[in-house]
Amino acid sequence: MATAGALAAFRFLALPKTKRSRAVVFSTIAVTVAAALGCAFAYFPFLGWIEVGAALSTTGVWLASERT
Repeated sequence: MATAGALAAFRFLALPKTKRSRAVVFSTIAVTVAAALGCAFAYFPFLGWIEVGAALSTTGVWLASERT
């Protein structure tokens, strides 16, 4: 869910125009995801697996929508 929120925020609020800004956006998203998963697994491991499942299902839906 952290990934979806970060992607939506950067995609719709401030669309990156250059390669450098895209790299900054994706590295920020990677740090956000790592922090969210790290905290989830540290404090409640089942929640971490829910985050991983949500990310996989969101990715699957997004990829399926790209084919149409």
